[in-house]
Amino acid sequence: MTETADVVIVGGGVNGASIAYALAARGVGRVVLCEQAALANGASGRSSALIRMHYTNEWDARLAFASFPVFRHWPEIMGGPAVFTHTGFVNVVAPAYADALGKNVEMLRGIGVNTTALTAGELHALQPFANVDDIGAAAWEPESGYADPAGTVEGFRRRASELGARILQWTPVRKIL
Repeated sequence: MTETADVVIVGGGVNGASIAYALAARGVGRVVLCEQAALANGASGRSSALIRMHYTNEWDARLAFASFPVFRHWPEIMGGPAVFTHTGFVNVVAPAYADALGKNVEMLRGIGVNTTALTAGELHALQPFANVDDIGAAAWEPESGYADPAGTVEGFRRRASELGARILQWTPVRKIL
């Protein structure tokens, strides 16, 4: 069978499925996703799926910040059941990295992320059962949480398919012409 596509996505994890959705939503021609096994069979299916914006690389942080509303408003945007669980997120560092964490929090706040640098004592007040003896500082993101990784991939797959993308499982890519 010969088939053509405008875009071929290789890999059916969360990245591939979300790209298929994003391209289909933008009307980018014939979008085909090929996964050699079942969707979310690799790293995505075993991910802890943290939904947070705390990255030291500004571009990664910006990308996470831009995608965050999709998870917070999943049922309205994707039309399926919620996949996001709101828990908040804490990133802790040793005393030697406290200054770097503070600078990182400033960068994150500059792009709009709701985050706060905490001392060990402030973290203990937030989480009284946490042992903070060897913690130099912490960053607290109250809006963050985690997602159901398989549900996220399935939601992107379903929505991409509804928008015209072809999602092919058990279809390894052997050659690209």
